[in-house]
Amino acid sequence: MKQSIKASGKLFLGGLAGFLFFTLTSHPKSIVHKKLPNKQVKRISVFPHIKVHSKDRHLHLHHWFNFSILYAFLLAIKSIRKKNPFLHGLFLGSIVQGLSYKDRFKFFHSTSENKK
Repeated sequence: MKQSIKASGKLFLGGLAGFLFFTLTSHPKSIVHKKLPNKQVKRISVFPHIKVHSKDRHLHLHHWFNFSILYAFLLAIKSIRKKNPFLHGLFLGSIVQGLSYKDRFKFFHSTSENKK
């Protein structure tokens, strides 16, 4: 019983950490987000967002999408699956936070949208 309460607490703290981290770093109006550097390699932005640019539009790979894929791999690794509830919470909090945005399912954006 004590073990499951402890694991639930770690899961909750991890979820809270993931949610707060991405609230601070991904929201466009966040002071932290405004101070993050932009890193780009040719037509691919790798930080703070992953975007693939073309002439008239770009593909935005949202952090919730990236973390969902990584979390699926995490769940597939049996040795990690049960050992670290904080890590599970971190992934789940990051995914939930990303899904809270209204454009969460919009992956393709025209370049003219950015200039508004």
